[in-house]
Amino acid sequence: MFAFNIKVTHANGESSEKTVTTRLPDPGSGWCKFLKVKTNDNTNNVTTTVKVYDVDDDAVYTKAAIAENAVTLDDTKTFPMSGDVKVGITPSGDPGVSGSTVEVRFSMVE
Repeated sequence: MFAFNIKVTHANGESSEKTVTTRLPDPGSGWCKFLKVKTNDNTNNVTTTVKVYDVDDDAVYTKAAIAENAVTLDDTKTFPMSGDVKVGITPSGDPGVSGSTVEVRFSMVE
């Protein structure tokens, strides 16, 4: 089993999807067994949507309405990942002066 993290921040006034693309750590491919999503306490109490895209830019995982100031574990869907991983984070609105920070941890098996 191996794991890696992605972190995305939205500033005051930002509410569109931000994507981060990163190369999978060694061995470079595997199956995502679960995701842990950690969100901060934000001024406007916005929720978050997390999407994971495959190499064809198709969303293979989507979870919406993730609460602010929470840690959410999702092990309901297993999907393959290889090479570069693209993750999209979208707040449900303007997070306010505090901004919004979302950390996604992927736990993988070969």
